[in-house]
Amino acid sequence: MTSERPEHEREAGFERIAPADLEVRGRHGESLRKRSRSALPTALLGLGFAVLLVGLVGVFVYLPGTIEPVEQRGEAAPAGANRPQNAPLPRAAPREDIEPWQQALLARERKAAQDILAELLRKQFELEARAVERWGAEAFAAARAKAEAGDELFRSQRYAEAASEYTAGSRELDALIERVEPTLARALGDGDAALAAGDPQRALAAWELALAIEPDNARAQRGLERAQALPEVLELMRSGVAHEEAGRLAEASADFRAAAALDAELTSAREAVARTGARIADAQFSDAMSAGFAALGRDDYAAARKSFAEARRLKPEAQGPADGLAQVDLNIKLGGIAAHRETATAMESAERWQEAAEAYQAALDLDPDLAFAKAGVRRSLARAEISKRLDYYLDSPERLSAENVYANALALVRQVAAIPGRGPKLAGQIARLEEQLKLAVTPVRVRLESDNQTDVVMHKVGPLGSFESREIELRPGSYTVVGTCAGYRDVRREVEVAAGAPPATVVVRCEEKI
Repeated sequence: MTSERPEHEREAGFERIAPADLEVRGRHGESLRKRSRSALPTALLGLGFAVLLVGLVGVFVYLPGTIEPVEQRGEAAPAGANRPQNAPLPRAAPREDIEPWQQALLARERKAAQDILAELLRKQFELEARAVERWGAEAFAAARAKAEAGDELFRSQRYAEAASEYTAGSRELDALIERVEPTLARALGDGDAALAAGDPQRALAAWELALAIEPDNARAQRGLERAQALPEVLELMRSGVAHEEAGRLAEASADFRAAAALDAELTSAREAVARTGARIADAQFSDAMSAGFAALGRDDYAAARKSFAEARRLKPEAQGPADGLAQVDLNIKLGGIAAHRETATAMESAERWQEAAEAYQAALDLDPDLAFAKAGVRRSLARAEISKRLDYYLDSPERLSAENVYANALALVRQVAAIPGRGPKLAGQIARLEEQLKLAVTPVRVRLESDNQTDVVMHKVGPLGSFESREIELRPGSYTVVGTCAGYRDVRREVEVAAGAPPATVVVRCEEKI
């Protein structure tokens, strides 16, 4: 009868002892069972059989499940300092002088000691992986000493005492395991403090210890990188401070920004970048405002606007740039108004009234409430209308021959004569029109010739009869002369009588027979 070994026993390298195939015989070798049937009384046979049955049960059932093999193959070693970790314990010589039942009890104690030893080894390996000898070497050595003492007892088959030593060592390892996280936290804190104090050596030591305890700790990995860069960072910070104190803000800012690029978590570097950036911005802001007002003073509004806009970009929250831009707009407006007013005045002086009105209107476009511009528009448009009407009569003086046109022109002359401060252009227009009016009513002598047979009629004058030659006085204007004669086709002549210049002789004869 065999029994399958449990998993932990197979892993430890033990083999289970197979129960012996026992057969109890007498002194002469015959089977005890045969003798009992032939020589013993029935009652004694039954008692002997019961004792034998109990023994067989112990051998075949209980003993295989509890007894540990004497031979060992590659079982794990206790945490002794002088024994390889995977070396087997020295095999205890089997004791021939104890009963199977005692062997079973001894095997149980041995198994219990081995279980405790296995857990102790697990803790030992865990602590070694967490670099225990760098932060808990003394306590770790004491725990291993307990394990070595247990090994000696185990070799002497004093399994219960060995288990006690292993237990004591395991407890000391438990205490070390409880120190792992606090030790890691302390190392992380020391690293941070050393970085803040600018101590690269202490920071490197702290972060290296933290990474030895927990190699994949992101905080420690980043801290180690910062510690390695710290000497260069500190040099850049010192250089930046020197430049800043000397007023070399651009150089200082460059150093601080380089330091912050190497260590983005360095608060002093970030603060220095912000501080120098603000000082540079302040200086640039002041320069831009000064340039804006200087340009404003020389009426260079484009340059002033550009400078104030740059100042606003540097400090959007500042009121100065907005005030400067408003001043630019106001000066442009006032300058434009003044320019338009000057132009309008010049146009009025030149009696170019339409252009003057346009200049006044341009000023009103900048500020609709300008009183002088409103008055100027009205005045200029009125004078422009007068000048236009005067030019109308002067450009077509023949129109003055019409009574109504003449009357209107005469009324206009009288109206303009009442205007104070007439300029030379207007005075000249009035003088020329007055002359035209005088000529318009001054008769012009016109000579007519005929054949003394043609009957002559002049429209706006009346019938002139027949004649050979005749002179009449006519006001300047257009006249139509018609001649008729019996048996002849009528003739028609258009006569333009210009003021001051008599026309050529007008011939009126009916010469084409019908």
